[in-house]
Amino acid sequence: QEFSNFTSAVLNENGKHIGYDVSSNAFFFERLKGGTTNWAQSIPMVCANKPKDDMDSDCKRNKISPDGIHWCVETIGPRFTASIACLLGCVHNERPPE
Repeated sequence: QEFSNFTSAVLNENGKHIGYDVSSNAFFFERLKGGTTNWAQSIPMVCANKPKDDMDSDCKRNKISPDGIHWCVETIGPRFTASIACLLGCVHNERPPE
């Protein structure tokens, strides 16, 4: 797996779902305004809807990322971590995947 391709695919699907035009990559850079974090969160990464005027208060949180940096532990995080652990085991144990 390549992390950047995986992230792009997940965010592309969510962007499509919440109503962004995903024919260009511009939607990746849509950011929430008025949030409580020290960084502007990516709307396609943290929202399950397209918030009015990009306001944090109108963002219904999704199950991808709680803060725009980390994966949700309850959903994507464990699956991705397990796949990396499996690949590392194959490389370092010198045996093919099962």
